Amino acid sequence: FLVLIQVTCLTLTMLSAFGQSRWTNIYHDEWDAPMLFISGSYDHGYLVSGRHQPNFPKYNWLIKTDINGQQIWEKMIGNGMNSIVLIEMATNDLGNIYSCGTTTNYDDNGDPIVMKLNPCGEKEWCKILHTEDNLDYARCAAVTPDGGTAITLSYTGYEVGQDRICLAKFSDVGTMEWRKCYNSLDTLIGNEDHKNLLRTSDNGFLISGRCYYPDPQGMYAWPKPYYIKTDSIGNFEWELIAFSETGERGG
Repeated sequence: FLVLIQVTCLTLTMLSAFGQSRWTNIYHDEWDAPMLFISGSYDHGYLVSGRHQPNFPKYNWLIKTDINGQQIWEKMIGNGMNSIVLIEMATNDLGNIYSCGTTTNYDDNGDPIVMKLNPCGEKEWCKILHTEDNLDYARCAAVTPDGGTAITLSYTGYEVGQDRICLAKFSDVGTMEWRKCYNSLDTLIGNEDHKNLLRTSDNGFLISGRCYYPDPQGMYAWPKPYYIKTDSIGNFEWELIAFSETGERGG
């Protein structure tokens, strides 16, 4: 009985200590600085990025913190002349940071951009995928085992409904190694869009999002969960339109 009491007291003490380890930090409360993305880092700290208003989208801010949320460094990303929006980041075990989004550096409609920063937040390279008069952008990023990154591209096609979802792979030094686009053979699919990119256990990629697909009666088209699976070099393996056989909208 005494041992039980001692164990219980020890457990409560540990839980109390754990609860007290919570913290709240505020960054840039002196000006309008909404956060856009947060990611865990290689050292168990965090990377936080957001808009630098009223100068957005000419500048973005990127903060690196330790495990307790204390700021280690901050970078402003942008040249002050052209718009740039960083949508997502991905980090590898070495602490390298890959970020992607869009910029108007060459085209007022925007172009996909991907950049690599070292663990100190210093730029190693930046690539802009210029397409004339095309409203396209990079949306998601995932690191690869060779130290590079894969990014998804949205709306890169000039024909209506074509090349709405693409995937491109960059080496650790910024060389584009391949680029693949995924146009469904299912003629009933429409308005497909993606929201997330994951590297799978076989080093392939899983792109998830949604599309519009008609119900069995063909009267209405509803948004459905949509998945695309590729191999390690971006070759299409399969697609799945969840709940396509029902009138349910899905999740």
